[in-house]
Amino acid sequence: MCGLAGIINYRSKSSISECRNIGLLMAQKLEHRGPDDFGLWQSKNGQITFSHQRLSIQDLSNAGHQPMISKSKKLVLEFNGEIYNHLKLRRLFEPSFSWIGGSDTETLIALFEKYGVEKTVELIEGMFVIALWDEDRKELYLIRDRFGEKPLYYLHNDNHFIFASELKALKVTPWMVSDIDLNSLTMYFQHSFVPGKNSIYQKVSKLIPGEILKIQLKNNTLEQKKIQYWSSFQNINSSKKNVFSGGFKDASLEVEKSLRSSVKDQLVADVPVGVFLSGGIDSSLITMLASQESSEIVRTFNIGFEAEEYDESNEARALSNILGTNHTSINFSSDDVAPLLKNLHNVYDEPFADAAQMPTIILSMLAKKSVSVALSGDGGDEFFGGYTRYISGPKILNIINFLPSPIKKLASKLIRLIPPSQIDLYVKLISPFLISRKNYYQLSRKLYALSNILNSSSEEDLYNNMRFFWKENLPIDNSLRPLASRRSQNMHLLDNGVFSENMMSSDVSCYLPDDLCVKLDRASMSTSLETRLPFLNRNLFHLAWSLPMDYKINSNSGKLVLRDILNRNLPGFTVPVGKQGFTLPLGKWLRGELKEWASDLLSYNSLRQYSVLDTYFIRGIWIDHLSQKNNYEYDLWSVLVFIEWARNNKVTI
Repeated sequence: MCGLAGIINYRSKSSISECRNIGLLMAQKLEHRGPDDFGLWQSKNGQITFSHQRLSIQDLSNAGHQPMISKSKKLVLEFNGEIYNHLKLRRLFEPSFSWIGGSDTETLIALFEKYGVEKTVELIEGMFVIALWDEDRKELYLIRDRFGEKPLYYLHNDNHFIFASELKALKVTPWMVSDIDLNSLTMYFQHSFVPGKNSIYQKVSKLIPGEILKIQLKNNTLEQKKIQYWSSFQNINSSKKNVFSGGFKDASLEVEKSLRSSVKDQLVADVPVGVFLSGGIDSSLITMLASQESSEIVRTFNIGFEAEEYDESNEARALSNILGTNHTSINFSSDDVAPLLKNLHNVYDEPFADAAQMPTIILSMLAKKSVSVALSGDGGDEFFGGYTRYISGPKILNIINFLPSPIKKLASKLIRLIPPSQIDLYVKLISPFLISRKNYYQLSRKLYALSNILNSSSEEDLYNNMRFFWKENLPIDNSLRPLASRRSQNMHLLDNGVFSENMMSSDVSCYLPDDLCVKLDRASMSTSLETRLPFLNRNLFHLAWSLPMDYKINSNSGKLVLRDILNRNLPGFTVPVGKQGFTLPLGKWLRGELKEWASDLLSYNSLRQYSVLDTYFIRGIWIDHLSQKNNYEYDLWSVLVFIEWARNNKVTI
């Protein structure tokens, strides 16, 4: 894993030394992504500058140094990520081919030289962002992996094109203009992250998953062409047409075989490798397969929570005992939050309000003490139907379609008549007598969410209401309402896709790359830890989407085929029924340990500094939350994260 940056000084308005110095500054801002080695390369005329920070994972020697120049001297390459099948791809070369070392970088540049860009991208399996300069053709290729695991931001002005793994590297250049994109801001408040090709800044864009940006230099001009070499939506439709022909047990065996192969490939490293073990189905599967495929005792890492209703460390510990892993767990509490809050803006660079970012940072810090690579179970939910909304969504839609509009409105109002504090108190009193106690935790928040979605008018509207924050209104000024009225995430309507499949496909294209991958990449790389996601494998993806839906979801639970794999391999292990994830007691903390911090950010004086925010609306929500009339924890969290980010970046809008 690494950090890369680059400058195209295409009109030669800056000197070679100036570009070199700026390239150095950009790399310094990315040192956390690759503290083991630094490299810088410039073309003779100074039009191209590459700078790179390396985290050494495969071939720790200088043979993997980047930027790397091809044997012909025609190509220059820098990249961030891992090519898991690179050793297999070396077989495509003659036995007489002379390799300098064993790095995937060397394999990659040799492939580009032999096969060209499009063929090479088709061959490789991994997570990556690649910058490739072709000296003969005067072409730069920027390439992002299929699922969006690795990031790349870029900016183009009249004289320069710059790119980097993180926004902070762009911001140290003299060409960065930090004007806020208001459309991105409205999308942020809807999603809790900035989705798609957008960034929080007007002039800065992101490569989207499966995209190649080809840049041609001609006579001091720059021409751009985007090539979508892979689309999750198109590939899902293609896989659905090639329906898996075997029975459920056949599917279970095939999925296990495919996932096992992916885990085996991702265990390859010249540094210690561990696994994030949360106790859920996905991470349990990864841990089990890693234990079976590794020649060494697998190290596992877990983060627990002091409050019982949020803690799942016992499940992780139980599996660790069965598999015999070297297990380390740490508790996350409100005392850990304050130090993290001061650095979130620096880790994520733009507003990002998935509160699980904080325990993910702590977990990454824990793992980095003993390993340099950690496998994670992200992606299993989107591929195999793990989220509750995939099961509850169709049921709720049936209710919505059945009930007359007046009854739906009445039911929504009745739910809100009971203060959340009273619901939570009632659940706490009767919880000792409940069999599935965890199903009733956060009941007030779930009921409040239900009161919102009862008024949904369509499948897409229901999906948006289940996913979006600030469902009734956004905390923005009236002038921005037209922007917010355009839903920023349209549901992918698959060919002959049922509601659950459409939601899953939409999550693959947006929630997975723009929330989950961002959260994990920035959190882990802030500690110089590489994370790998075995579920995000092309073959497994196609297999998952070829399966009939009833192999993945029934009326009560999801990930049926994954559960079967665990049951077959670990008959003594109780497969978790449901999983909380990194859910935090934010509502309680905002009324308690974090109240002083939040009150400062949400004061009249603070809010009035940002004309884009609806001060009185936000103040009303804050007062209602403090009085426990309603639980607005996640809505308020998005505002708090934005203001904390804006303060630290000296943003006034």
